[in-house]
Amino acid sequence: MSGPKPTLIIIHGGWHVPENYEKLVVALEKAGYKVHCPRLPSTNQVCSLTLLDLDSTETPQSPAD
Repeated sequence: MSGPKPTLIIIHGGWHVPENYEKLVVALEKAGYKVHCPRLPSTNQVCSLTLLDLDSTETPQSPAD
């Protein structure tokens, strides 16, 4: 006698989004699994370059400089 199937959480990488796993999610759900594949906040978002696009003269200097 087997117990209930586990809930599966699919965590995609930085180059993928949940839509890339739709076929897998559907297949697992049809097999009786509860599946979550959340969108990570670091994907498909506008990246603020506020700190990255500063000129080197604008970067904070240490007291020894």
